Amino acid sequence: MCFASGADSVRNQSPEEVTLLDYLDAISIAGSRFKANEDAMGRAWNRAWVIDGLADIAEPVMASSSGGAWLSRRVNYFFARHAHIADTQEMMANVACDLEQTFVQERCRTLQERWESPFAAFVMMTMLRGGEIEVAWLGTSRAILHGSDNSVHSFGATPSSEEQESQAIVKFKAQDPSARYRSDEAQEFLRARRALYNLPGQQGMLAPDKAFAPLVKRSKVKLKRPADALLMTIGFAALELRYLDIAEPAFVHSAVEHGLARLVARLRKIEEDMDPDCNHFPRWRKSEDATAMLVTLP
Repeated sequence: MCFASGADSVRNQSPEEVTLLDYLDAISIAGSRFKANEDAMGRAWNRAWVIDGLADIAEPVMASSSGGAWLSRRVNYFFARHAHIADTQEMMANVACDLEQTFVQERCRTLQERWESPFAAFVMMTMLRGGEIEVAWLGTSRAILHGSDNSVHSFGATPSSEEQESQAIVKFKAQDPSARYRSDEAQEFLRARRALYNLPGQQGMLAPDKAFAPLVKRSKVKLKRPADALLMTIGFAALELRYLDIAEPAFVHSAVEHGLARLVARLRKIEEDMDPDCNHFPRWRKSEDATAMLVTLP
């Protein structure tokens, strides 16, 4: 079992010291009924999060599930297990250690290449003592915070990062959009990219590897409360970033007023009815797993 380095370095919190988070709405749906949902979400103490497991590009590493599904569910468990640790960097160090140990115990084979590892993106929001909000993330999950003074703060994936991904995807042509991700050219591209994750100077991603913990991005913001926050995997955030169906300032308001299920219906209508061939909006698959949590901040 892993512990943070030194009792003094881990500031355990009691419920009296933190504002416990609650949520107004939450949803998580698979991109296809023929595959497992590789997203996860959770909340514990003063933290809430969503996790986006990446689809496998290697031979199975786990015996009972895809690597992405295994990782998102294990991370979800360890986030909850260590949510009481006040310092996020210390918390992530504990999560990384537990993940690495558990992966060695549960995998069905050893890895031959770095890109064979399971990877995931995430975004986490923490209510700090004193009223500040901390957002931590890796990869392309997204958080939008909306204060009662109509201020808006966003973290994680951006219109620019989504545009870069679309430009990369459009290079890989396929008559059947479901075949684009599996094409030899696309697989080679994805392997090269994943081989760099968590190396010095490269992009950080959740993985059963302690190297991700120091790479977690963090930012703090003062938000006029009561306020709301929308935490999303990229499959849900596509409604804003990829399909341009809703603008950032209106996203949280629409989630509060109309609910996340209605937003998912809009998302799937675009993907299944308006652009089923993935030509107008280039993407790896017709639909991705989509997960969102709407959190209220009293």
